[in-house]
Amino acid sequence: MSDCSQVVCVDGHLSNSGKLVSGVPQGSVLGPVLFLLFINDVINIFSPGVTARVFADDLKLYVEIVTGVDHFLLQNNLIKLEKWSRLWQLNI
Repeated sequence: MSDCSQVVCVDGHLSNSGKLVSGVPQGSVLGPVLFLLFINDVINIFSPGVTARVFADDLKLYVEIVTGVDHFLLQNNLIKLEKWSRLWQLNI
């Protein structure tokens, strides 16, 4: 999307217009498909031993904490996710 703006209407009152810097129009037919294509590679960034589940626009990331080192594995993969999100300009 380019050169787009949005407003919010609540009880007949409009907010100030805000410029959109990225996104897909809500309610579009292709929106969900394009989003899935956009985030499809995210599960490939995680280390073995980390479970990632993706559904629609939700991501669940978890590790079974058995030893004292397991929380480092989870933290390192959260850092990978944060870097991926910055790279693709997708705020978490």
